[in-house]
Amino acid sequence: MDRLKPLDTKRTFGKIIRGLRLKTTQYSLRKFAETVGISPAYLSRLESDRDPPPSEEIVIKIAGALGADSDELLSHANKVSPDLIKIIKNHPKSVPAFLRLAREKDLSEEDWKRISEYVESKVFGKKRT
Repeated sequence: MDRLKPLDTKRTFGKIIRGLRLKTTQYSLRKFAETVGISPAYLSRLESDRDPPPSEEIVIKIAGALGADSDELLSHANKVSPDLIKIIKNHPKSVPAFLRLAREKDLSEEDWKRISEYVESKVFGKKRT
């Protein structure tokens, strides 16, 4: 499946989920809504951008049903995964400071990958597979 573009501002959350539903599933709007536990009317309003993106919990369910990465879909909904919020709350100074520094340095995807590999090598002694 095509990866979502986290900073693609041309496509709204509703257009993204509708496009993925039609491209990656055989579900009708009604069946898909039932699968993720929302009403068909609500899903229709989401897909047509008449309602704002739903809660993090619903976005994660939608991502799972679409086979999409939940963090990427959450980013399109301008939301953050609850587990990340917990990490930030547990480290209220260091995590935001690190993220702001990373933003200031305009890190590339490759830079992030190298940082992840470095942390894994320091914490686990080798790369995880």
